Amino acid sequence: MTARRYEFEGQRMTVAEIRAIVPVISRSAVVQHIKAGRTTRQQMLQFDPRAAMRAGGKRGRIIGGRKLYIGQGKS
Repeated sequence: MTARRYEFEGQRMTVAEIRAIVPVISRSAVVQHIKAGRTTRQQMLQFDPRAAMRAGGKRGRIIGGRKLYIGQGKS
């Protein structure tokens, strides 16, 4: 079985090869970044999950059987 290759900085690389370039990020995080479209070392290292959550549009939360929207969208 061959390792799956992903597009990273203009080249087709495996997760192990990407981790050699960006060693501070775990294997699973590398795959998540790639799937989210962050395909360069700089994009992966500069990603801020808290900022992404704040900008993430509407998020729903069920309180007392009623769905409440938090953030952008319905109020």
